[in-house]
Amino acid sequence: MSEKKVINFYMPTDEYGVFSNFSRHRIFLKDKTWRTVEHYFQAQKFAGKKQEEEIRRAFTPKEAAQIGRDRKNPLRLDWEEVKVGIMREALVAKFTQHKDLLEILIKTEDALLVEHTPKDSFWGDGGHGHGLNMLGKLLMEVREELKNNDMKILRTPEERFANLPDYPFKPNYLQFGEARMHYLDEGDRNAKETVLMLHGEPTWSFLYRKMVPIVAAAGHRVIAPDLIGFGKSDKFAEAENYSYAMHIESLTNFIKTLDLQNVTLVCQDWGGLLGLRLAAENEERFSRITAANTFLPTGDEPTPKAFKIWLAMSQATPFFPVGKFVKMGCGTKISNEVVAAYDAPFPDKTYKVAARVFPKLVPITPDNPASEANRNAWKVLEQWEKPFLTAFSDGDPITRGADEILQAGIPGAKGQTHTIIKGGGHFLQEDKGEEWADIIVKFIEKN
Repeated sequence: MSEKKVINFYMPTDEYGVFSNFSRHRIFLKDKTWRTVEHYFQAQKFAGKKQEEEIRRAFTPKEAAQIGRDRKNPLRLDWEEVKVGIMREALVAKFTQHKDLLEILIKTEDALLVEHTPKDSFWGDGGHGHGLNMLGKLLMEVREELKNNDMKILRTPEERFANLPDYPFKPNYLQFGEARMHYLDEGDRNAKETVLMLHGEPTWSFLYRKMVPIVAAAGHRVIAPDLIGFGKSDKFAEAENYSYAMHIESLTNFIKTLDLQNVTLVCQDWGGLLGLRLAAENEERFSRITAANTFLPTGDEPTPKAFKIWLAMSQATPFFPVGKFVKMGCGTKISNEVVAAYDAPFPDKTYKVAARVFPKLVPITPDNPASEANRNAWKVLEQWEKPFLTAFSDGDPITRGADEILQAGIPGAKGQTHTIIKGGGHFLQEDKGEEWADIIVKFIEKN
């Protein structure tokens, strides 16, 4: 009988350093972002006191640990009873919020995980193997829990999409992990130009129904996916399965699976928050970009008041009426049939998790989990010389003025015929879809 494999870890630079609490992987708990597990764990020694925030803001996990271990600061009275549970909570967050780390953890199979250090006989093995190794034990517990915890995925019944107005398109699907992702694929699949239309919150590819035929008729291939959690795509039932990183990962998988090349990105709302970063991280696949009523935030810039209002409203409403929210975001009157089409993907509130979570994922603080990656994307965009066109509407208070920032910051915007589309609200595809489609066709022809 073979002995069980032993995996030692301690320093973040070790082969299995990702298991260290000092590994630089942010987690989101208690409605806040924590730079590392160590930050969260040490801060909870002083939950509700000023030291909690002081530790959260510490630049390194070492600094966080130093503050947490300073006995001049009195510990909460129940610390010994709750500390193991708090550590476990942080580890679950770490490995559910970082899919790459979860893959590493699960690939250790049934190996014995040991925090090997002479400095700690409670969380580690004491260096001699006689310590409690509580961190290793918790990691193995989390491994078993997540390995056997099948992600609950919801699929909207097809009959919900029967008789949609002006949506005659054939459905197409591809896999992203366990989830099925829906997309439209119209026009000539051998066309030189591919136009990728990305929707945002809380819409789906139905939003582009007026634009797809016009752009396809101009001789281009037009692709419009439904993000995971929206439209005909599958929906995760648990909020923790949604993250900015997950959406980027799913879209990267999407463009690579279809091997999209020479792409013109068309993006609005979250379609830009995702699409602009997607283009920056895969710039060899993109030829040009046109953006409307969107931005790529890092949390370093002021947050518009209109967005703060939307964020508060989206979290406070008990029902999250998707169709009604879209109607409120339009500059023109839309029919009850169209409102119902936006409600169609969501038979009940259990299907609306992605829509409710999305506003909370927007980086509005500099330490948001997506902030650093977005800053890196901006570094690429600040060197982007491919054609970049803005076509914002005149009736969107949330993104008003963002077009000027994009024009000033992206070299490819210079010399383009930027426009303000009159009479459009936030969802200008509903209000002025045909007009924006014509602008896109001319933009491609010109460039």
